[in-house]
Amino acid sequence: QTLAPQGLAMISYNVRPGCHIRQVLRDGLALVTRGIEDADEKLARARAFLEDRLTAWDSEDPYRLALRNEAQAQLAKPAEVLFHDELGDIYEPQLFRDVVDAARAQGLDYVCDAHGALLTEALFPGAPFKAARKWTGGDWLAYEQMADFTDLRRFRRSLFTPAGATIDRRFARQRLDGLYVDAELTRAAETQGRAHAFRTASGGEVEIDDDELAAFLDELAGDPTRARRL
Repeated sequence: QTLAPQGLAMISYNVRPGCHIRQVLRDGLALVTRGIEDADEKLARARAFLEDRLTAWDSEDPYRLALRNEAQAQLAKPAEVLFHDELGDIYEPQLFRDVVDAARAQGLDYVCDAHGALLTEALFPGAPFKAARKWTGGDWLAYEQMADFTDLRRFRRSLFTPAGATIDRRFARQRLDGLYVDAELTRAAETQGRAHAFRTASGGEVEIDDDELAAFLDELAGDPTRARRL
């Protein structure tokens, strides 16, 4: 009701199939913390259970190894995040296509995912999209659902727009005119054959051979708190 005709809404949610393994841990945590009302006591009990699983689940069985890796990931979370995500009452991972169908029933059409990797594939369909064609027939929604099974995705940030709006996922650089960009970048000391290389705060790396673009990224690297206009 509040979206403009060409507006975008982002909805984040847990997805299957990646969340199935997480469900095993949640079931165990719910069992061992049942009846505990005190938050600190409940959290301590949950952490003790996860630590116990690290030794109970050996690495010889692939499924148990996956569970042990998940337990390690949960133990690495800040206490408040572990409490909110794994000890909360509500946990209902969804299939991507079911979310799209529910959105359509409310007058919304799916555009793409806000995650960088999926967004890139939406704008520049490449080898993964081509490889999945035998299962998807080239349909974008079918591809995204297949990608969830391929990557065992567990979380999505889906972008929706009012039904009937024009959806054109092709990249056109003029659409960037007037927008602003910022990024946490540092110059990489070594390159892999290209003229310029930059690293992101999350550890990713991008290599380019365009001097003008590199100069622009150097400005961002020099002052990441200041957005630049494209």
